[in-house]
Amino acid sequence: MSTTINQLNDTWVAEGQKVADLNAKLNSAVLNDDFSADEFAELKTQRDNALARRNALKEQLDQARAEAVVQMEDSQKKPLNNKEKDLKAEFIRHYVPSSIQIK
Repeated sequence: MSTTINQLNDTWVAEGQKVADLNAKLNSAVLNDDFSADEFAELKTQRDNALARRNALKEQLDQARAEAVVQMEDSQKKPLNNKEKDLKAEFIRHYVPSSIQIK
């Protein structure tokens, strides 16, 4: 399972870099005096595809990490430290609707 998580993470990071590189190319293309609408459209399509793949990889990575925690033995799970408890409380206070009960 951890190999899959590591592979997903590495691929997600690499795809994020690819998106950043394509964004830089798009920025450069629009600043170029020899601007080509066709080349720009092709770059934009490549960037949009890379962006969709990056987002899908992140979703799969989050799912794999959650599944790994679910599969852990209770003895492997560590209780939250005070800093983590404070982060949890802050998250709940700011982002969870008051109608939802959190234990």
